Amino acid sequence: MNTLQKLKNNQIQDIFLFKYFIFGEKTYLCPCKIKIMYYV
Repeated sequence: MNTLQKLKNNQIQDIFLFKYFIFGEKTYLCPCKIKIMYYV
C-alpha cells in the first residue's frame, strides 16, 4: 500500500510539474482543475 501510494504521489507530482511548465501562470491559478483534467 505504501509503495502504491508513493508511486501515485510521484505520478501526480510529475504531471503537475509538466502541466505547470506548459501552462505556467494558468496552472498557478487553477492547479486543482488542471491536475484533475490531466489525471482523468
